[in-house]
Amino acid sequence: MKKFYFLLVAILVTTLSFGQELIVNGDLEAWDDATTPSTWVVGGGAAQQETTDVHGGANALKRDGGSTFKLRQNLTVVAGENYTVSLWFKVVSERTDGTTVNNARLWSSWKDSSGTYLDAAIQSPELKTYLTSYTVGTWVEYTATVNAPAGAAELLFEVRNYSDSVVLWDDFSFMHNTIAQPGLSITSPSSGTTVPFGSDVTLTYSITNFNVDTAGNGDGHFHYAIDGVDQGAQYVNTGSITILTADLPVGTYPLSMDLRDDAGQPLNPPVGSSITITVTPVTQVANIAALR
Repeated sequence: MKKFYFLLVAILVTTLSFGQELIVNGDLEAWDDATTPSTWVVGGGAAQQETTDVHGGANALKRDGGSTFKLRQNLTVVAGENYTVSLWFKVVSERTDGTTVNNARLWSSWKDSSGTYLDAAIQSPELKTYLTSYTVGTWVEYTATVNAPAGAAELLFEVRNYSDSVVLWDDFSFMHNTIAQPGLSITSPSSGTTVPFGSDVTLTYSITNFNVDTAGNGDGHFHYAIDGVDQGAQYVNTGSITILTADLPVGTYPLSMDLRDDAGQPLNPPVGSSITITVTPVTQVANIAALR
């Protein structure tokens, strides 16, 4: 039992560290019957369960002649985020008409939330490509990394082959890559802190997953503002900023910070933090007894 829990934790850690697999049954190990891999939609020429010549596991898919063959699965995606596609294929025999460009093809398309295909101009060429780099009779991997374009909510993942070509397919993957997002937080003082006039205030902050440096040498820089007045670009991450309240009249002031790119523009979406402090007057007393 302990071994089982250890294995389960290891799987979860791996998934969280390296991203989320979106294709279901990408290894083609599950079949509804000898011509239908589970969770996949087959169109055109018939699919055949292959158990002898496989890339990984116990099964692959063989498409042997017939009309245009399509193997499809709809995936949910997020616009602007990063994905890695990979698959293995083996051209057993090419088309007899000599048009090798049509033996194997990855022909996937981005769609919006209504299921409408996005404009052809923003479809990813890495996902709509003829698989021409292969040696007949050898398993070959195709892989590429892409960003989902603006407006994308789905990907119709699809492979094809044509006419009388014989092709084996196996180990499909479409990985949603985990990207650590930048973060910034003011850790002290807490919002609403009161500070006597003339005292120093140490603004302590934490920046994560973002390399503060001069233009072109890091991810960007940060700005901080006192009562809405920008104090300019900051290119060194010391973890703290000292503010002298003698420069501020008695009152309540917002203090804010935000991350910027090399051009000085706020990140999209914005990353920042803010608090307020209240500067209080110094009480005058006549003598030590009154102070006590």
